[in-house]
Amino acid sequence: MKRKLIKKIKAKREAKKLIPKLFEKARLAYKKGNKKLYKTYSKKIKYLYMKYKIKLPKILKRQICKHCDSVFLYGKNCRVRTREHKLIIYCLECKRFTRIPLKAKKNNKNQSNITTI
Repeated sequence: MKRKLIKKIKAKREAKKLIPKLFEKARLAYKKGNKKLYKTYSKKIKYLYMKYKIKLPKILKRQICKHCDSVFLYGKNCRVRTREHKLIIYCLECKRFTRIPLKAKKNNKNQSNITTI
């Protein structure tokens, strides 16, 4: 029983280390024009964080399309706009968009500036 648990913990640690490297590899593959390899890396990222129940940080989480699981390369395969206190990311791979609310950050003088989370 202990051996299985230790194996799972080791595998989860390795997956956590591997995910950021896969993001970089996916970006490089897309820049080189190898879309098949890019899609493979994107699917592998989703497989790892779902299998090992890894909670991705917001920075990485927002770089993945929730619909087609592709890694966003801003300006290349997605379009980013702000409208009505929302960040809108439009995926050019699957033609869908994600809306992320922007919170207002208050200054000492009761002025509000819109910033990302």
